[in-house]
Amino acid sequence: MIHWLAIPSFLLFLITIRKKAAWEKAVALAAFLSYIFLLAKGWDYSRYMITLAPLLIPSLLYLCSEVIGNRRRGIRNVFFLICAILIFFNFFRSRASFSFFGSYKIRAVENHFPKDILRYVQEIRDLGPAENVLVLSERQLFFYYTGKNGIDFRDPKMGIFNRAENREKALDILKNRLKIKYIYVNWQTIPSRILQDIMAKDCDLVYQDTMNGFYLYRLREKPMSKGDLEKYFPNDSLLRNGSFESWSLGAEGLPDYFTNNDNIIEGMVVREENDIRVGKYAVKITGDNFNFAQNLSNAASFRGKALTFFAWMKTNVPNKYRLEIYDGVKSTFSKRHSGAGEWELLQANYTVSPSAETITFRVVQAEKTGNIHDVVYVDAALLVEGNWNTFYLYSRRDHVK
Repeated sequence: MIHWLAIPSFLLFLITIRKKAAWEKAVALAAFLSYIFLLAKGWDYSRYMITLAPLLIPSLLYLCSEVIGNRRRGIRNVFFLICAILIFFNFFRSRASFSFFGSYKIRAVENHFPKDILRYVQEIRDLGPAENVLVLSERQLFFYYTGKNGIDFRDPKMGIFNRAENREKALDILKNRLKIKYIYVNWQTIPSRILQDIMAKDCDLVYQDTMNGFYLYRLREKPMSKGDLEKYFPNDSLLRNGSFESWSLGAEGLPDYFTNNDNIIEGMVVREENDIRVGKYAVKITGDNFNFAQNLSNAASFRGKALTFFAWMKTNVPNKYRLEIYDGVKSTFSKRHSGAGEWELLQANYTVSPSAETITFRVVQAEKTGNIHDVVYVDAALLVEGNWNTFYLYSRRDHVK
């Protein structure tokens, strides 16, 4: 509350500035410039202004004592008593915050500190001196712990991006004008729709910290064609028939090696010959309650090992479909498909439980919509051992030091 006295005090200072000593003018100028700097760089975080309190409160008391001057001692005592009450009241109301911030320290050993993804960003080697990371998260953590060039999504430089008319123009601005190569995001920070489309269609997920909700995307240098995907698609995936080329039971039956796992009934799964991502065929699934799955036959040999599960999915139903790895003990999920009606590459990383007896890989519904006619297409599903980035481009060991 006492901080509001700064406004009339500053006006009074300006009126009587000719009578002030040089050191008083210097202190006032430093305080004013500090305020302007924090206002410009602190955006909407008003708590940064608290850093001026050690300078502001003594300055206010000094100015007020000058105004009172040689007036009777009783008046001065009453004034300073009021100031003391206001200061005490301010501290009393904020004592919980003072206590928390006074004792809180960020340590890399804390369970919810994203140390792994920050270290990964720090070690990226293909980020040139003129290239940037778009930061949609706690920017203080990113800049302090990674040392990389970045642009915060609220930075005024992003104005030209936010005014882009469509995804193509926005993508061109990111790549060629803002020199963005990576996007660092915590999904508690909701990106704009155009930016969500860019991350879904023009980026590869190169690192994810699912426990803390942090993701790192890399902008593709060029769109990936069907031929590019077929060239990168491995023949030694741990999943069998992951490109859905084999249908021994015919176009109306399940593809080979995939099971009728939970509520798959006749006609829900059919062979798709037109809308495909890799090879000749994809899978078309229609319904509102299913798990489309394949079980890993030798699950015991993967206990304690890291696995990465990828699949391309296409649907126009937002936030309904995702991937799952389940080992009978616990499970992990990929990010949900955006529902933008285009092919998106989803990815789930998982370390198998030491006691796992079975490992199941599923295309599942994150939630029901009540519409039994909802459709999702699936293609190019693969499973690889290890903690990989987007498989088609590079692995983690190829990408960092």
